[in-house]
Amino acid sequence: MNRTLTGAAALLTVALTVAACGGGSSEGGEDNALPTDLTIENLYDNLSGKSIQWTCAGCSGVDVQAKMDTTVAAFEEVTGATVTVQTDDCGTTKLAGMVQAQNVSSSLWIFCTPADYLMAIQQGLLQEIDPQLVPVDVLVDNTYTEFGFDATPYVEGLLFNADAFPDGQPTSTVDIFNTAEFPGKRCLLTNPQYNGAFEAASLHTGKRPDEVYPLDLDAILAELDQIRSETIFVSSGAEAVQNLLNGTCTMTMRAQGDAIAMAQQNPTFSVGYVKNGAMMSSSPIGIPKHAPNPQVAMALLRFMLTDDASMVDYIDRLAGMPAFLKTLPEVSPQAQPYVITEADLETVVPQDDGWWTENMESATQRWNAWLAQ
Repeated sequence: MNRTLTGAAALLTVALTVAACGGGSSEGGEDNALPTDLTIENLYDNLSGKSIQWTCAGCSGVDVQAKMDTTVAAFEEVTGATVTVQTDDCGTTKLAGMVQAQNVSSSLWIFCTPADYLMAIQQGLLQEIDPQLVPVDVLVDNTYTEFGFDATPYVEGLLFNADAFPDGQPTSTVDIFNTAEFPGKRCLLTNPQYNGAFEAASLHTGKRPDEVYPLDLDAILAELDQIRSETIFVSSGAEAVQNLLNGTCTMTMRAQGDAIAMAQQNPTFSVGYVKNGAMMSSSPIGIPKHAPNPQVAMALLRFMLTDDASMVDYIDRLAGMPAFLKTLPEVSPQAQPYVITEADLETVVPQDDGWWTENMESATQRWNAWLAQ
């Protein structure tokens, strides 16, 4: 993968500028300082018996379990360290409180959105990662900063019942608007930022992926008017998947992890999945200031980017990469339809998290008013 990314990745570029202006520091607390003599050769030394907590804000239970069973289990076997993964709320309020009190419990922090990550950098909540220890050169340009990298990229693609369309399959998310060739109810989440519908509607107006943002809400809602009578709005991804399984809907918009999990758990169901035109985002990861055992955290970041075996295990579970890697390890044929590839980067729509940060209130009000009509 070598395409220059836009949207969410642009926030990471902004973060570089913020960092250069003094937005963060590599220093931790006196008792939690990173050893100054660390090298690649000794990074994994003396980790046995040490433990860290990894906060995965906004992560699903399925994702947490996948991380524990693959990356964490392999890391613990190699190093003898112990890693506990927990979920937490989105935002930076809790992390800011811990850093300010110099009472930080988590040594790694995955943020819900690039905007949360940028806010953490602006607030000086993260310490710098050492590029000599964490090989960010294996990552796609503009997907990392001094303070971390864009982790677990995902897309909201078109998930559908392939048996419902025997005469031809959808090829793009815009086919959610093609009720003539692909009849049946559509299931969409009521959360507009993460249902993928706004981006698909913009593409349906004729815009290219790099023209979708800033969003034109008038045009988007006009497009959605066309399929409103054929749409069932649901409050969760689990409900959308269940409606697909029981025949209530023929298609929905879901992340690739939900798609591969559905295929694995329902082998007799004919799962179809299209990434063309999907909304794409990620959950950046970093090391908080004053984090306990920062050497373990730094070692785990390196392990995430370099251990192909656990990486493949994680991809096979959720079709999710640890980061935007330039080169992917070979994955199983079962996972390949769901994994984000270099070719996909030409057709997906990187979500502009900055636009959502600035327009969340007004966009949500417009959306809720439209739903209430």
